[in-house]
Amino acid sequence: MYAGNRVPGVAPHRLELDAAYDMPGNWYVVSRAVFASEMAVNDANSSHSPAYAIVNLRGGFHHSRVGLLTLSLYVGVSNLFAAACNSSVTVNAFGGRYCEPGPARSIWFGATLAITTR
Repeated sequence: MYAGNRVPGVAPHRLELDAAYDMPGNWYVVSRAVFASEMAVNDANSSHSPAYAIVNLRGGFHHSRVGLLTLSLYVGVSNLFAAACNSSVTVNAFGGRYCEPGPARSIWFGATLAITTR
């Protein structure tokens, strides 16, 4: 009955591109672009999750050492351009609720603090 249909929940085409640049003074920036084509979300291939493209960006400072402490700081933006996308699909979901929308844009930051013995 469904012979020849695409496997639901799997994008037939996906591309991920990463680029990183280390700057003088231990600074860095990393970018990731992700493209996924539209995918069927049910066995009949009658409903689809739309294609999307998102860009993530992260930057920070590598290993600033003060005495026995080593500190790294970073900040990132997920979905930089607030593109509409689905973060996941539920194949053959009841009531046609196949897709869960992804966040429009997320900003996050963090730090790593390490104590060294040398």
